[in-house]
Amino acid sequence: MDLNPSVRPLVGGTYRTATRIEPYARISHMGNVLRARVMPNNPWIIASRSCNSKIYLFDSRPYTSKSLKQTKSDGLEFQPLATLKGHHQPGRALTWQPNMIEGQTSLIASGGIDSKINIYQIGSEPVRSNPLSTLYGHQMEVMDVQFNNINKDMLVSVSRDKTIRVWDVRTKQATQIYATPHEINCVAFHPHSEFTFLTGSSDSSVLLWDSRNTNYPLFEPLRAHSLPVRMCSWFPNSETIFATGGDDGRIIFWDLHRENVDPARIRMENSEFNDPAYPRLPIQVFFIHGGHMNPITDFAWNANEDWLCTSMDNHHMMMTWRIGEHCVPKYQYKISELDLMASNEATNSN
Repeated sequence: MDLNPSVRPLVGGTYRTATRIEPYARISHMGNVLRARVMPNNPWIIASRSCNSKIYLFDSRPYTSKSLKQTKSDGLEFQPLATLKGHHQPGRALTWQPNMIEGQTSLIASGGIDSKINIYQIGSEPVRSNPLSTLYGHQMEVMDVQFNNINKDMLVSVSRDKTIRVWDVRTKQATQIYATPHEINCVAFHPHSEFTFLTGSSDSSVLLWDSRNTNYPLFEPLRAHSLPVRMCSWFPNSETIFATGGDDGRIIFWDLHRENVDPARIRMENSEFNDPAYPRLPIQVFFIHGGHMNPITDFAWNANEDWLCTSMDNHHMMMTWRIGEHCVPKYQYKISELDLMASNEATNSN
């Protein structure tokens, strides 16, 4: 699941009514869709993972609601722009190389049960169906991959083999390897800091890492989920806020700034967390979305409207919702402060 920033969704209603969201395009797909991601420099292009191990590329423009009404086929013919091959088993790991200029070639990275990571080059005509390169090193299923938002040649991957690997895609070598005690299910590079990334684990913990220090994470594990964490995502307009989703059906919103804020001030601004039902919530938690009754499979921030989110669970329930203004933190770190925190941790470890 991903959001096209070129399309502004029409969302309204109140807490008493559910708003009907109509699809702007309907695209036929071969097999179940395990993951879908929008191309950053051309958001009409969609990459998807299928249960048959293939990756499909689609241009969503011919399938918009308007064109559906004008074509006899109703846009339901299976007509991908390209089919990417190279995996022998299915998987969910899929990411685009970010921040590329429109018209330039871009890269897709994918991983799956076969434990390898394939890199594909997109933008050349015709699109090559075979991988540009393959990264080997993981011993079990690759659960998630993501390119660095600043260094376009850096890729991070996490696996059921309990390791995190930071790769240089030019040399096809892992530059950093982290060994952890638990399976890692998801990873997210910070949008503004080259060296900072998050991971979510099967022991229900969330960890913050600095790629310059492979010994241990920056902070003690953050624990608010009761079951494995399946997704993590940084809020694009803040240096310290991120969201996590897990098998417990919760989507939890965190603010690292609260680590250094007077707890009395937090209690005053977030009175809903004075409830005795939440006695052990970490101080960094500022909001919990509990609308889903089943494990969370995906999540996306809206690029046009702050605090508007879309989430999906494994029973095919999709929700689009907004965090109330009264719940939004009123203070945030600047990126220089976050880098300083990481530098201090690295210094203290020596």
